[in-house]
Amino acid sequence: MNHRNNFAIRLNRLAVFIGLLSLQGLAGCNSAGDAMPTATDVVVKRDAGIRRTGGAGGGGGAGGGTVTVGAGGSAGTTDTSGTGGSTTTIPDAAPSRDVALDLFADTARDTPPALDVGGTAIEVSIPMDTAIDVSRDLVKQDLGPPDAPSEGLGDSTVDTQDSAPEAPADLPTDTVLDTSGELPLDLPADLSDSGGPDLAHLDVPPDGPSGPTCPNPGWAKEIKLRPTSPGGLSGDKEGNLFLANSLFPGSDPGSNSVDFGGASGAAAVTLTSTGGADAIIVRLDPTTGNAVWAQKFGDNAEQTATGVAADGSGHVGFIGAYQGTMIVGPSTLANTASWSDGFIGVVDGATGAGLGALSVALQDANTTSSTQKLAAIAANPNFDGFVVCGHTAILATDLVTDPAATAGGGLDIVVAKVTVTGSGLAVSWARQIGGIGNQQCNAIAVDDSGNVVITGIYFGQLDFGGGVFSPAGAANVFLPWIARLSGTDGHTLAAINIPPAATGAVASSLTTVNTDSAGGIAIAGSFRKGLVFGATTLTSASIANSDAFAAKFDSSLAPVWAKSWGNSSDPNSQSIGNGIAFDSSGNITLIGSLIGSIKIGPSSGILTAATGIDDVTGNPTNNPDVFVARLSGTDGSSLCAARFGDLGGQTPYGLFVPRSASGSAKDSAFVSGSLTSTLDFGTASLSTEGGTNLTYFWLARF
Repeated sequence: MNHRNNFAIRLNRLAVFIGLLSLQGLAGCNSAGDAMPTATDVVVKRDAGIRRTGGAGGGGGAGGGTVTVGAGGSAGTTDTSGTGGSTTTIPDAAPSRDVALDLFADTARDTPPALDVGGTAIEVSIPMDTAIDVSRDLVKQDLGPPDAPSEGLGDSTVDTQDSAPEAPADLPTDTVLDTSGELPLDLPADLSDSGGPDLAHLDVPPDGPSGPTCPNPGWAKEIKLRPTSPGGLSGDKEGNLFLANSLFPGSDPGSNSVDFGGASGAAAVTLTSTGGADAIIVRLDPTTGNAVWAQKFGDNAEQTATGVAADGSGHVGFIGAYQGTMIVGPSTLANTASWSDGFIGVVDGATGAGLGALSVALQDANTTSSTQKLAAIAANPNFDGFVVCGHTAILATDLVTDPAATAGGGLDIVVAKVTVTGSGLAVSWARQIGGIGNQQCNAIAVDDSGNVVITGIYFGQLDFGGGVFSPAGAANVFLPWIARLSGTDGHTLAAINIPPAATGAVASSLTTVNTDSAGGIAIAGSFRKGLVFGATTLTSASIANSDAFAAKFDSSLAPVWAKSWGNSSDPNSQSIGNGIAFDSSGNITLIGSLIGSIKIGPSSGILTAATGIDDVTGNPTNNPDVFVARLSGTDGSSLCAARFGDLGGQTPYGLFVPRSASGSAKDSAFVSGSLTSTLDFGTASLSTEGGTNLTYFWLARF
């Protein structure tokens, strides 16, 4: 018996030795800091099950994956106009050694991972881009064969689920995918925390050469806010996160309180609604997503916070709309009208203490609607102060003090810079820009030189001082525009519009803007039909639905590249870019929503949103899923893409990439949004199971 035991022990040691030799061979005998050899194109695929919304059954699971080695890609980039939109081919690259891979083949999806310590996942604190998924399925699939491949991180091929959805979207042909509408408030809810545990993150060599892949989130969490607007997400120069949103009574059944978590060993941070809705600002730890502090502002009327930014002095600015009374430090704001006014508030980033606020009237009794608002706020970690922009139906005298300023009719652009003083906030400069028709500012950024970039859409006339743009946007058909303003006094440095292609009038939305360290500018949104970016024409894959797009410009607003993503073979394809941000290397993270399928990712791989038949209603589901992509800052080619979601609706709204941070948060992509049903990220599964038609807030670090 002892001889047998010794023989077994020797066999085990031999197996371990052979395994180590194999790993060394797969790694090319490189040291820990060496790069992998030049790679051929590789696709990493993960199963992601879908679920039925009508039952209380399981949601989509993150299963095992397969690794398929393909032929090397050819160099060069080609933009193709026409019904197919733009396509991109990228050359092979020598990727980073640290990539996210699924270690288990589809045939072993239900087999426990080899690394199993009493059923408890091991958490190793290492950079997120070294994450390796060793999870088994988190929840059982409800639809489709167990081994049907689906879009996971790094998925860039057409697979068996990449067929056209079961039913086309029932949307007007002139309607873009709307991600800014209000969500219902009166939804009964009961949801226990269901985020999955962080799984083991191991820095081991992959089992073969690998192309660049998007990692699963290092963490993901759900917050039981029931948002009626996207809210806002931003951070400071060290990567500390700040969330702006609204707190409503009864967000959790039987309670007016929301738990935001807390630091290790500290009590959870909670907020309780005063009544109506309260504007809230929360500081979150970037390593866990838990709250450091949280503040609310308002009374029993309604106050909402929709945007947030942090400046170089550690101040945190936020914007929104309010009725009733708000007290922010030394400033008391009061609005007794039956409609909302805008506001700008600032708190101390370290403590959350209020530093001041301004009330901004953007409408009156003759112009009230939901379209007049402060739409965006921005700052730069190298400078003090904040810039805001939006659209107004009246002369915005709370910001604009120029006696020669006039309202242009319809909606006008309003943009301003504010700073913190000892007694509150002061306006440094402001402009109102309008004309015949409607002009809207939707997004704003401050570049590393301190100048301001604003973007939006217009129809009718728009003139930033260099003459009226041509063509004038047709009535109710909006064209995108971009302007760069002096950070000192707001005067125009450059301004362009993005004209339609020969396909005729377009329906477009421009939702987000960001800048890099070299003065480059990136924008994203959606469009239908055709847009012209210098020598590049983008054409939507369908004339009926809208495609997501992104474009880069230099500091003088000359186009560098433009890309769009649709699927001409899928009549249900719809998508929109909701957020865009540069990292320190000049590459770009893009987040957005999709319905149906889109061609994005290396070699124009296809991402397909979950579709099926609702068990309760019997109707086809057609809800948006989340997509996350990384793009080359040089030419816009897709480095990776991933889709997350089930038959419910999941939408990303906020994106923050701390490219100037000095710590571990540097270049991480922090993403926020809303979810209904189940959102499985592989490393964590978030769910609203236990209630009916719930919508909650989510946050993840990629």
